[in-house]
Order: sequence, then structure tokens, then C-alpha cells
Amino acid sequence: MNGLSGYHTWLAQGYGKEESLYRCLRQKIIEGKLKQGDTLPSTREAARELALSRGTVITAYDRLRAEGLAQAQQGGYTTVAYSFEAEPVGEQTEPIPKLSPFGDRIRQLAEQEAAASSLSPSSCDLLDLSPHAYTGLEVSVHTWQRCLREAVREFDWQQSDNDHSNNRAASLEEAIELHLIRHRGIQTKRSHIRVTRGSQEAILLLVQALVRTGDHVLIETPGYPGIRHIVEAAGGIPEYCQVQDGSSLQEQLERSRARLMILTPNRQFPTGATMEWEQRSQVLRWAEQNDAFIIEDDFDSDFGLGGKRYELLQSMDRSERVLYVGSFSRTIHPKLRLGYMVLPSRLIPIMDAMLRVYQRYEIVSIEQRALALFILSGSYERHLRRVSRLIKQRAALYSRQLAEAVGSLLEWDTDHIGLHLYATWTGSIASYESYRERALSYGVCWKEGKGYDLGSEYGHPPPVSRPSVLFGIARLDEEQWKLGCDRLRMAAAHFEDHRAVRDETSCYP
Repeated sequence: MNGLSGYHTWLAQGYGKEESLYRCLRQKIIEGKLKQGDTLPSTREAARELALSRGTVITAYDRLRAEGLAQAQQGGYTTVAYSFEAEPVGEQTEPIPKLSPFGDRIRQLAEQEAAASSLSPSSCDLLDLSPHAYTGLEVSVHTWQRCLREAVREFDWQQSDNDHSNNRAASLEEAIELHLIRHRGIQTKRSHIRVTRGSQEAILLLVQALVRTGDHVLIETPGYPGIRHIVEAAGGIPEYCQVQDGSSLQEQLERSRARLMILTPNRQFPTGATMEWEQRSQVLRWAEQNDAFIIEDDFDSDFGLGGKRYELLQSMDRSERVLYVGSFSRTIHPKLRLGYMVLPSRLIPIMDAMLRVYQRYEIVSIEQRALALFILSGSYERHLRRVSRLIKQRAALYSRQLAEAVGSLLEWDTDHIGLHLYATWTGSIASYESYRERALSYGVCWKEGKGYDLGSEYGHPPPVSRPSVLFGIARLDEEQWKLGCDRLRMAAAHFEDHRAVRDETSCYP
């Protein structure tokens, strides 16, 4: 074998002639098929065999020599200069280097997340009714491309990094200010708004600024696991609070040792519930009395049906205790990693200092300018109204069809429906597992809510509760949803036939 046999494979993948020859020979050397001292075909021979110009072959050989993989010999021929030794079978992987406490916490969280994701069911015939990041209701590619083209035309490419007289990033802050006033009722100034790469980065920065190692942080359960990961990565200790249980919230606040609380009060994730006025007053009073802060995470409230729309915590706050966080990834597109935070005056200096550490030089972001144009033109508000109407129509239809399919097995509040529907099982844990397995046999599955019951694997079990499930409302069209409900109905009929032989009078095992 002269090493040229893989050339056409690389060529078929779209690489140029010189690049294909270079990659072909390089791969043979790295894989050990061409060993040190082996002679490569002469440039004339390679050119004739592959129908290439001799100059193309010489250029490829020159690249191999420049990398130390080949060397020229007297007489005008080229040999392989280096052999890659294959690792012996069974060799152990290198040990993990000694990490900082922060790095070690990150590694452990990544391992836990990887273990959890490996448990998801997969089958080509399985109809998955779970919510997904992509809903099909995102801003169209054509609309976003138009905004990007306009942003490129208007962008000042000659502006110095230190010249803020025509700051394009600030124009997004101006657009956010307008959006918050019109859509959220927040009276703020653009000087208090900081743009981030998504709401999770905003929360990460705030937690790093406010939480010391060993500090307690109140977070919701059920809630988004990423919030717990942020707190633990910063060295904080999560305290788990059921904020929707109004009867016990005050008691939980009184015994808490936390000085920071992270909430989704306007549409609690994942339940979709809205925090009552009394509860809002309780957490604000707690923050003021204990010199604490509240992060109001508002990433999931744009499309909630919500019969109750209370004033935001940030608007109710009179002592600068609430740090408001928002995102556009949920409303425009998951790949648009842009979020923001509204800061009280006393936190602006430290947050600006942190942003300078993470982003020493201001990043020229065409996406930020495009988003600003999208908001200021009124297109964003029209997009929100359009998607909200569609979600409202689907919610009524999908809720009715689901009720017909599962009967009294699940219960949910239609006012809490948004991009997903959160429901609780009305029977025991054992009966839920039995029905879930039956549904899988009929080719349908959903997102289980137990992944949002935070604290159970860390010695802080939440109160005994019924199993919960999440269904994606936004991403499933009517035909897919009807098929899913048909399969759920068949599973329910079979399940009811067998449940009669059991005694399931108790809701809990």
C-alpha cells in the first residue's frame, strides 16, 4: 500500500485536491499504517496515479514536512519521519488533575447531570410528548435574517472599543427598557440594565457576587435543577422551599438561614402557578428584615395563560432587594443566548467589575443590535401576541383531549398552562409506575416531574408528594397530540381493567 488509497474518500467529502491528499497521508501516518522510514510515492508517481498536477502534490508534501510528519531525503524522495505508538490495550485513563474546590464541584455536577440524562427512554416508534427547547413557534429564519442584515448595514465598524458615544450594546439596553415598561410595567432606567448571554449567566454572576462558601440560598422545589447547580458551584448550600404552599411559606422563611432567594414568582417553573399577592409581600418583608436579596427569574412567563397577573416583585420592591432577570432565548429562539438583569443602584459597581473580568474587551455583537432593532420596530411585541394566541387555542383543545384520554388519573390547572402542561398523578407512586410502563408499551412517553423535585438526592427530601408529569403544548401539532392522547387512552383502559384487583384507596404508598 502506497498511502494514496484513501484520497478519493476525502475528495468525496468536499475537500479540495491538495487538502484531500494531505489528509489522506496524514491519517495513514497517525493511524500507524505508514510507519517511520516508509517511503512516500514520488511527486510524479502520485500526480500520475491521482491525476493531479505535480505542484499540488508538492504542496501537500510540504505541509507534512512542516508538521514533522515527513522529511525529504537525498535522491529526491520523501519518507515518513514520525510514528504514532498505539496505546496498549487495557491502559488506564490518566487521573483527573488536582482541581480547585470550584473545579471539583463543577466536575461532580457534570457527572450527576450525565448520569441523569442517560436514563431517558429512546425508541424510533416512541411518541414523546415531553416539552422541548425547540417549539416550532420561534421567530422565523427569514425575519431574523432581515434584522441581522439591517444590523450589519447600520453597525459602525470603525468605532473604537473605548468610544461609548454610539454604543451599540447600549441600544439593546434601551430596547429592553422600552419592553419592560410596556410589557412588564417595570419603571427602570437603561443604566440599571446589563445584558448577559442568557438568564442563567445572569443568575450565575449574581450568585457568585453575593454567595460566599457555606452561605445558604433559598431555592424552589419543584424547580429548575440548573439553579441548584449554580448555587452549589459557587459553594452555597441550597435550602428547599415550597413557595406555592402559602400556608407554610412564612414558617419556612422564619427558620431559614439564607440571605438570598431565587424565585420564579410570575410563572413558577415547572408548575406554571403564579405566586399570590400575600406570598409576594411575605418574601419582600423577609428580604428587608434580614438584609437579603431576591432574584426574580422571569424567563418562563411570557406565554403563560395565567388568570392572575400580579405586579412584579421588582415593581413592588421599595428597598432595592429584588434583582430582576429575563431572557429572550425562550421567546425568540433557544440558540439566541441573550438575557439581561435589572440591578439596584448599590450592585451596579460590583456587577460592572465582574463583567469586566469575564469580558475584558467589549464583544461586538451583531445579534444584540439585531435584537434591539427587532424590539424597537414593534415586531417582538407582535410575535409575543401571535404565539400567545396560538398557545391559548391549543391549551383549551389539548387540555380537553387529554382529560378525555386519561380521565381522573391526572389533574391539572388550565390557568397554569403555557409552553407546557404540568399535571399530577391522583393515585399512588406504585400505580403511576404501572401506568407509565403500560403507556410505554403502547408507544407513548412524557417528561417525568421527579427531576424537578430538588433536594431528594442530597438528604433534603421535599414533602411527600404525588408523581408529576410534563407535556409539551407548544411543539406538538394537533395530529401528533391526538395520536398521543389515543395511545394514552388505550393505556388507561388497560390500566383500569387491572387496577380493580388492587386496593388503592390511599394517595401515598
